[in-house]
This record gives sequence, structure tokens and C-alpha cells, in this order.
Amino acid sequence: MVIFLAEFFLFSSLGSGFSHLISFPPFKIFISAGICFFYTLIFREMLRLKLKPVHIIAISCPVPVLSTIIYAMPDSAFKIWLFYSIRQIWVLFLCAAYFIILKKHPEPHFYGRKFRKMMTVYTTFIFLILAEDSFAIPNMKIVGNIIPWLNERNIMEDIMTIVVLVMVAKLVLDNQKENRQIRESILAAALEDRNVLTRRNLEIENELQALKAQIHENNKADEAYETAFINRYGLTAREADVLRLMIAGKSNPEIADELYISAGTVKFHAHQIYEKTGCQRRSQLIVLYSSGISKNA
Repeated sequence: MVIFLAEFFLFSSLGSGFSHLISFPPFKIFISAGICFFYTLIFREMLRLKLKPVHIIAISCPVPVLSTIIYAMPDSAFKIWLFYSIRQIWVLFLCAAYFIILKKHPEPHFYGRKFRKMMTVYTTFIFLILAEDSFAIPNMKIVGNIIPWLNERNIMEDIMTIVVLVMVAKLVLDNQKENRQIRESILAAALEDRNVLTRRNLEIENELQALKAQIHENNKADEAYETAFINRYGLTAREADVLRLMIAGKSNPEIADELYISAGTVKFHAHQIYEKTGCQRRSQLIVLYSSGISKNA
């Protein structure tokens, strides 16, 4: 950048011509190409464009190519002005493209809109830089005599750099603040969701506990009713076992397998149960037993 900002106010007269005022031209052309390349990258990021590397190079290359051609021109004030102004003209086209794309996206949430103020200031400074060069370069001898100590190519360009850097710093700080607020809101929402989930889990746990308690009470009531039924009809312990499985819907072979007794013994106990309860068949026994449960409930 020191080489790029090399100075023509070191000379108080045009003397031997204009070529000596373009010091280190290869370096300036190279640095100008790099600046254009990074400007294009910034342009892509500001507008969230999907530009491939080949597109970025194609957009950036006109400035170094034209600068090389301009340097080969005959010495003149216009040559100096054109050599130093070609990049500013290219930047103006880039700024114009920015505002055209911005106009096509009027929605407030469009990402590139946050840079509008900075781009407006930047575009204004580009015009001021071109105006200063247009006055200073043809009048280098006069300007050099008035300000002989000046060692910068363009005052407006230096002021623009400072202003834009301040605006970029503010954008960065505002973006950090916005990101911090977004993170805090996301964290608050996550904590709220966790609290809601915790409360819901507690409600479910309480419901499960209540259900378990209800089931326990029902089981106790069923056991009490079963004991009362057995005592009421004078059933033996084995008959009570058979009754319990008959009510559960088990067949005689299944009851025999579960109680490790023969099918004949099951039939005998079933007959005894029918006799004691006054039932003729299993369906009547189930209805009798279930009717008592309903009344008990």
C-alpha cells in the first residue's frame, strides 16, 4: 500500500515528463489487481452472491489489463489521470451494480441492505477522489508549490479510507451485538422450552403416580372382593386357584398345566365350584363373579 500511494507531489515541476510520476508501475498494477480482487470478494459477500472463482477473476481483471495498456501510452497528464483513475471508475461500476441489485430486492430483511449507508458514503468519496485527481494532476506544478510537503497521492482517498474503516468497525460491532442478542434470545427460548418440558415431565410423573395409586387401590379392592367371594361360597384353597384361572379365561388344559394337576382334577374342582355357587356353566360363573365386582366398584 505504501508503494501504491506513491507520490507525485514530491516533484515541483513536470520537468522531464510524466512517466517518472508513475513510480514502480508493475507493483502498482499488481497491487491494484489484488485490491480489485478483494473488492469483488467483499461485493460478493455483501450481497450473498453465488460467484465462482472464475467470475471473480473476470470481474477483477479489467483494471490491471487496462492499467498496463494505459502505461504504454505516450506521456501526458491525461495518461497519469487515467492510470490512477481507472480503478476508481471500475469501483463506480461496482457500486452501481450494488444499488441496482439492492433495488431488485426491496424486502427489508435483504442482507445487503445493511451496507447501504456505507456504500452511499463510499460512492460519494469515489466521485470526490476523481474530482481531486481531475484538478490536481493537470495542475501538479501549482499544487506542488502550494503544498510541497504533501507525500500522498490523493487526500480524499486517505480520508475515505479512515471514514470507511470507522463505518466498517461500527458494522462489525453492531453485528456482534446483534449476534449476541440472537444467541441470548435463543438461549432464553431454549431455557423456556426446557422449563416447559420439565413442568410437563413433572405433570406426567404425577399422573403416573396417581395411576399407580389407583391401580394399587383397585388391586386391593379386587383382592378383597375375591377373598369375600371365596369365603361367601366356602371354596377351598385349590378351588380358589381354579376359580381365579377360570375367571381369567383359561381353558381346562391350561389350568391343569399351570397348577400341575390333571385335567380330570380341574373338572372335579370346577364341578365343586358350580355346585357351591349354584351355576350351571362357566359363563354363568363369570357373570356372577363380575356382577359382584361391578357392585363393589
